[in-house]
Amino acid sequence: MRRLNVRTDLLTSVESLIAQQNEATASLPGEPRVDIVRDHGGVRAAAVVMTQAFVENHDKGWLAWLKPEEVRRIEEGDHALGERRLTPILAYLLRAGLGAGGILCVETVQAADGIGPRVVRGACLRRLPMAWPARDSLLYKYLVGGWHALRTYGLPRALAADRAQTRLRQATELARRAQGIPQGCIYSSMMCVPRRFEGLHVARRLSGPFLRLADEQGLHMLLQSSNPDRNDERVFKRFGFSRIGEFNYGVSRLNAVGPYTITLLARPPRQIEVHPS
Repeated sequence: MRRLNVRTDLLTSVESLIAQQNEATASLPGEPRVDIVRDHGGVRAAAVVMTQAFVENHDKGWLAWLKPEEVRRIEEGDHALGERRLTPILAYLLRAGLGAGGILCVETVQAADGIGPRVVRGACLRRLPMAWPARDSLLYKYLVGGWHALRTYGLPRALAADRAQTRLRQATELARRAQGIPQGCIYSSMMCVPRRFEGLHVARRLSGPFLRLADEQGLHMLLQSSNPDRNDERVFKRFGFSRIGEFNYGVSRLNAVGPYTITLLARPPRQIEVHPS
């Protein structure tokens, strides 16, 4: 996998913060740790656990463009097809994000038998200020991303999903400018923890190094919440985020879940206390 397109000082800092956190959690049961993904196998594993969380939580922004019968199966508790449909899309989006300032992290614990591979319990993608301008390959987007979208959604829904994604980016940028937030900030693109791993501080470990990085470097953080009823108060407010806007998608024959809202949230850097020696 190519070198991460993240400003060198920020990448060095977040690597150090993750290492410090891992050292502090090494004595906990299962030896939980956070790692930066640097290979295609790690991207796939992150995509799988993210898809599981999106499908379990019925995140409308992710299910909207599946066929109505597939959404009904998910609502009835049959998640297998939905996960199979969405995992390739998530893997593509993660790989694309890595070329535009993205750092992909997974949280894992030692397998219960102490022998097998470590268990992935959650994943997050954060986009930081880039080391060099992103080279957005239209060929990659339309051949690779387009092929996955067509296979998953079909042509009309794939085009509708692309339009919705463009409008969401525009809404986020408008909200950022309206709040006077500098462009050089941390975009909290995705963070997912399947329900069976909730309550184990997985989200806290995934978020912690980036929250500390934001405070140390004086950077704002932005995120898009695709399940605001479930996550905004329970998770994001606790981390210091507050609402700065929203993206609404209305009724459409191509939208299988009906109208939905994605909340736009921001977190300003916090003052770091300096204690006299």
